Amino acid sequence: MNTARPYRNWPPRPGTPTRLHNRPLALNASAVEDTQPLEVLVLDNSVRTTIPATKDRPMHSAILYRLTFLAAALSLGHHLDHVIRHNAVGWPLTGQVNAFTISLAVYPVIATGLLAYRAGWVGPGFWALVSGGGAVFVSAVHFGPAAVEPPEMILGHYYQPPVLGWLAFTWLVAFVTVLAITCLYETRLWAQQRQARRATRSATDAGSTR
Repeated sequence: MNTARPYRNWPPRPGTPTRLHNRPLALNASAVEDTQPLEVLVLDNSVRTTIPATKDRPMHSAILYRLTFLAAALSLGHHLDHVIRHNAVGWPLTGQVNAFTISLAVYPVIATGLLAYRAGWVGPGFWALVSGGGAVFVSAVHFGPAAVEPPEMILGHYYQPPVLGWLAFTWLVAFVTVLAITCLYETRLWAQQRQARRATRSATDAGSTR
């Protein structure tokens, strides 16, 4: 005598999702754990390509935000160093427009860039230009052959005891280092985005020729 009870919900009613719709089949549990989640990108009616899910984008954004805020904090501390020493300062503290005045433009650029990045109007390429340009500017002003604010202006007699001058100089070096590292990281993200766009465009072109 057959004691097996029929499956009550079979066949499924039209429009009723089944387990086969809700989760993919796997050979075993370890295969499910080792398999990265995939997304299906439909380019047109004849082409379907599978790409890795982009779950790491929030992580990249968080790192980018942290590096940007760190660079902004170091920039603010360096400007405060100028104010304390009261040398190589310009407008709005004096009537002279110089490198100090020009460098103050970084703060509205950062604020505008954060809003534009959050809205999706700009990407890592924008931040690579900002951080890279900042690293070149600060290095040229303080360390270049034609430096207008050489390290002697920090390590001179402006700080007593002198260890405070060395602390300000170390802060400046850390500032330039963070700008350079941030530029490299953002350039890497920008290159990855360009590579992903090329892969998508190639898949689209391949589908259109079928």
